[in-house]
Amino acid sequence: MWEKNRPEVRRVEACLATLGTPSGLRVPERRTLILSRTGAAAVTKNNKPRPGAEEGEETPLMKETRAALALQDKSQIPPHPPTPCQC
Repeated sequence: MWEKNRPEVRRVEACLATLGTPSGLRVPERRTLILSRTGAAAVTKNNKPRPGAEEGEETPLMKETRAALALQDKSQIPPHPPTPCQC
């Protein structure tokens, strides 16, 4: 999983560092950020506000993104692929 997602995770983590907040990220980038911090796919299926939500209330995906950021202060993905065993 990490090998497939490593380039995108590193790009999104760099965007987050530049922006300082996940609110400027697009929906796929938020999903990648959740994967990066939790090691699992986002639970939220869409980014639509809940019915009857007040103006300015965060969407479920943004709440999940902020929870993932609070859970881990950095990405769980190793910065480089592991080196093969030289046994």
